Amino acid sequence: DAAGGARLASAAAAAAADGREEAKRKREEDAEDKAVAAAEKRAAAAAKKQAQKEAEKARREAQKEAQKEWLRRSQEELAARQRHAAEEQKRLLREAAERRDRELGREAAQRPGTSAPAAAELDPLATEQPIGAIIERALSSTCVYRRLGVPPHAPREACRASFLQLARRLHPDKCSHPHAKEAFAAVEEAFRAVEQA
Repeated sequence: DAAGGARLASAAAAAAADGREEAKRKREEDAEDKAVAAAEKRAAAAAKKQAQKEAEKARREAQKEAQKEWLRRSQEELAARQRHAAEEQKRLLREAAERRDRELGREAAQRPGTSAPAAAELDPLATEQPIGAIIERALSSTCVYRRLGVPPHAPREACRASFLQLARRLHPDKCSHPHAKEAFAAVEEAFRAVEQA
């Protein structure tokens, strides 16, 4: 009996030790699982935060690109409107100059035998226009009289007077316009053609 009791006591002690060991192992596993879960949670939160930062950065960059595109389009539209306005102004100036030429030509034709008027009387605005209009007329017109700002077939004296006024305004040493030299040459060529006619 004593030996059996000892065996039972020994078996009970071993079972108790095994139970304690199992409980300890389970606690360690639970702690490890909790640590892994906490680490995963922190990693997920960090990834979410990083994704939010990247999304915000992408949104700001897209907004900047949209603003740049809007600015580029606005500048292109403005440049197109300015070009159109400049072309319209040139057209109106050409039409006005052509009307003056026709009217002055008709007046000259209706008064045959009268003395030749001075260039300023023939076209008072031809040499007093803004320099840009004078240069545009000199470079765009194929008519030598129109380049000089006088009516078609105006007398040489009128052509000479107008040429001298235009030459003073267009001379490259006095005029800073980028096309002054070309316009001066065109006016000079027109005057030579009239003199040789």
